[in-house]
Amino acid sequence: MKLGLFVAKKELGKINELKRFLEEGKKLDALLSPEGYLHSDLIPDAQQLAKKYQKWLFLGVDEFTQQGHFESAIVIDRKGKIIGKHRKTVLTRSEIEEKKKIGNDLNFFKTEFGKVGIAVCFEVYFPEICRVFTLNGVKLILNPIGTGMWHERQFQLWNAVGMARADENQIYVAGVSHFCDKIPIAYAYAPDGKLLAQSRNKNELVVVNLNLKSKELESSRLAKRKPRLYSIICKTGVSKTKKK
Repeated sequence: MKLGLFVAKKELGKINELKRFLEEGKKLDALLSPEGYLHSDLIPDAQQLAKKYQKWLFLGVDEFTQQGHFESAIVIDRKGKIIGKHRKTVLTRSEIEEKKKIGNDLNFFKTEFGKVGIAVCFEVYFPEICRVFTLNGVKLILNPIGTGMWHERQFQLWNAVGMARADENQIYVAGVSHFCDKIPIAYAYAPDGKLLAQSRNKNELVVVNLNLKSKELESSRLAKRKPRLYSIICKTGVSKTKKK
């Protein structure tokens, strides 16, 4: 699978910019956009482009519905068909203040390459989300990011989290941000945590080759889990230790 991560500048208009990256990445199988890349009204235009260029598109969408505003990701196949959608389940403080709605399901997608999960921006910081995807047979987690990094420490932390999610689950993890803030970013990590691609400060298309049928993805760690010890993970709130 040849995946393109495009650090989006938006200056040409979102559909025009998407078309530009599709032209640039004619040999690619799929493209991943940042979070909130398209307004939901532009989804039909993106479907037409997917069909024209015969590419899979994994797109971050500002989704506006009668129920409210969601930060979502949609998956469009080579024929221009929407095969699924994932709505962000963990919102940042600013998103809550903006009264955005929270998704309630962890949806993953069957593709010609294998199963793919999408952790929208901040969701990648929650190991439970990525583990649930892995337990459902996901081989690649995509991370559309809503902003660039604000400082060097955030850049280092985000890469560390991406590497950890890849290594602990023995899967591929790849993400991309908008071309904004101090450090625009794109990254990809292999199932053993090896860095496959990294970009910073560039409005560009980053290409990475992923083998979702690799033996590296046959995780030995899942069999060693002890679910009976993890029940607290399913409880709401934080456990408080009683004083003796």
